Amino acid sequence: MSRHEVEDKRIVYTQFFCFLIAFLITIISPKTTQNFKAADSLVMTGTVLLAIKLARDGWEIAAAGFTLLAIAWGGYFIQHDISGESGKGILASSFYFFLPSMLMICFYQPFPWWLKLITVSSVIAPFIILVIESSGSDAGQLRVWTGINFKFLHFTTLCWGSFFVYSLLRNKYKSKRN
Repeated sequence: MSRHEVEDKRIVYTQFFCFLIAFLITIISPKTTQNFKAADSLVMTGTVLLAIKLARDGWEIAAAGFTLLAIAWGGYFIQHDISGESGKGILASSFYFFLPSMLMICFYQPFPWWLKLITVSSVIAPFIILVIESSGSDAGQLRVWTGINFKFLHFTTLCWGSFFVYSLLRNKYKSKRN
């Protein structure tokens, strides 16, 4: 097994565990700043790992999408430290990176149509949040949409992670049969 194959395997499993742990943190842990920041850092790590993998595999546009997504998620990370209007502004600014990042991620041709649909659908909630925020709606409605958004985004990352693990295991099985 070449060094590239060994590293590729490590990347695939590491990104999956990053996304899985981040998903579990958002679903079952207490809603604290430290937990949110832990989940955010894991998602940023997982997306950067996928960017590296896809760039090495020749999927540069999708790799750029994962890199841009890590940058957007960095805004979420920072927003936890800043309250008030400044924090809301940082959160809203992060959303502007989501549409281009998700569209670029969909350039990864091996993704099945349903995974591309989930990927593109995950940018709908951020834009609903922007509309709610800009219309001056109450904080409760904004909080509900933000919670839905983050759960769906974490679900999307878990789908990506699972896809790459499944692909790795499928290729391993095929190579053993040949």
